[in-house]
Amino acid sequence: MNNIQNSYIEGLFARIEALYAARKVLGDPSEEELHAEAIDSIRRISHSLKGSGAIYGFPQITQAGQIVEDAEDTEVLAKLQDLISLLVKVVMDNESREVNILIVDDDPSITDFLKRRLDLPKRTIFVADNGEKAEEILSDESIDLIILDLILPDIDGRSLLLSLRERPSLAGIPVIVLSGKDNYSTKAECFALGASVYFEKPFEPGELSVAVATLLQKYADQQREARSDPLTGLPNRAALTEMFDRTSSFAIRKNQSFCIAIFDIDHFKSVNDTYGHDIGDKVLYAVSTKIKDYLRQSDYLARWGGEEFVALFPDTKLDGAIQAIQKSLNAVRAMIFQTKKPEVRKFRVTFSAGVAEVKEGVLLRDAVAEADQFLYLAKSSGRNRIFSHDDNAIPVQEKIILAEDDDMIALLVKHRLKKHNFEVSHFTDGASALEAAKKETPELFILDIKMPVMDGFELLRNIREIPANAKTPIIILSGLGNEKEIVKGLNLGADDYLTKPFSPEELMARIHRLLKRDK
Repeated sequence: MNNIQNSYIEGLFARIEALYAARKVLGDPSEEELHAEAIDSIRRISHSLKGSGAIYGFPQITQAGQIVEDAEDTEVLAKLQDLISLLVKVVMDNESREVNILIVDDDPSITDFLKRRLDLPKRTIFVADNGEKAEEILSDESIDLIILDLILPDIDGRSLLLSLRERPSLAGIPVIVLSGKDNYSTKAECFALGASVYFEKPFEPGELSVAVATLLQKYADQQREARSDPLTGLPNRAALTEMFDRTSSFAIRKNQSFCIAIFDIDHFKSVNDTYGHDIGDKVLYAVSTKIKDYLRQSDYLARWGGEEFVALFPDTKLDGAIQAIQKSLNAVRAMIFQTKKPEVRKFRVTFSAGVAEVKEGVLLRDAVAEADQFLYLAKSSGRNRIFSHDDNAIPVQEKIILAEDDDMIALLVKHRLKKHNFEVSHFTDGASALEAAKKETPELFILDIKMPVMDGFELLRNIREIPANAKTPIIILSGLGNEKEIVKGLNLGADDYLTKPFSPEELMARIHRLLKRDK
């Protein structure tokens, strides 16, 4: 099911709640004066469903909506039940997004009632009777909506609301405030602190249910746009960061292992160059979908960038993560892609992956960097495989030409490159580096700009005129970091530009990224 259909399914919850409310009025003889208004409401919602169902791939909803809209007033109630049953079935049968609701209230009668009232397909209800328990649930679970009482045994609900809005990962979650306080100043303060809706106790259950459904749909749409990759539909890097922090926190508290893996489609640049970017996009979508299909439900796959994906494996040791990835790799190997090119109508792709166990307190960027080292080993060892620290393969030594006249920086860069098994040829002036470039084809160049005899820009221009090095990756490493210099370097053919002072870890990450690009 695509994102548009998912959004439509989520929107059905609000319509179901509104139809429930209208049905209750229509079936209550004591509310007879409101029957005509309830029938009008039912017809309007049915008309909306009639117009939208078939468009989103649900013609049966269009048909059922038409029947209710056209029914005589005396038949509306009977026909309505058929429509509601159909909508509930559509929601249950289709893969809509699971949502989590957190109720923070210390009154068992209220929480029990809300759990029963809000218990619909694809919803999980969590309950916290104090602020501390709420914080624990928020750290462990991805919550989509919070229903918050203001009077809690250990904290004022307004203080908890303020705390939520001060945290970027929780700031956008809809919060419905429930309170026995009906004064204007309390309401105004709650809205000022970020409440989405304010209900006074006692509240109308139907109104609350509709508010919940509506807010969940709006939040889902916002999250999908902000946290999803538009091409693959997978979570993006921002969403992955949030999930990594949550997974890490839970693993520490429960003393569990978890792993991270980075996937890279082999020879993807060649796919784009040979078949075009349209086919490349189809490959990205199909491969990411296949990987996700063969990972476990508990695993979390996101697009990292380009042809790379990152997966989290909660409560999983290294061998378990490798087994899950191997199933995905086997499935991707079996895929056949078709093109309209007469010379090559069918082709296959594979991916390489690096996987690492995440140590306590490690940040996402460092965890990815460790997995990336193993990915590089997998690429260098032939691709189409998975590597971890249990594999002892040594990659083929690749050569890098370094043009840098600062002895200290050159020493630092050479030390780091040799540590990563690169062969380094170092030159202190541009002319000597150019002579070397004419005789050999390294895997990558690193160029300073300010050098004697020939500066880095002239060296870059000359390297690109050598056919064998026309496409060799080049990184500029320079103290000249203004926009004009960076643009000039990139226009002359540099693939990347890193300014001094620089992080050796970042330099290595960029080198590996460029070298993997052509593998």
